[in-house]
Amino acid sequence: MQQLPAAEYRHVYEFKIRFGDIDSQGHVNNVKFLGYLEDARLEMFHGDPVRKGRSPCAAW
Repeated sequence: MQQLPAAEYRHVYEFKIRFGDIDSQGHVNNVKFLGYLEDARLEMFHGDPVRKGRSPCAAW
């Protein structure tokens, strides 16, 4: 497996905020952020190409 320095490797998880995650003023509920972090953590461990032995693809 390829080893990258921590400064060069970061995990980006993109998602869409659901309507039920916001309040009447358009702010995201604080509790929902924990769910977003949990989703990102699971994606990092199960969907990360470096952990699967493939090279990462950076899209800028």
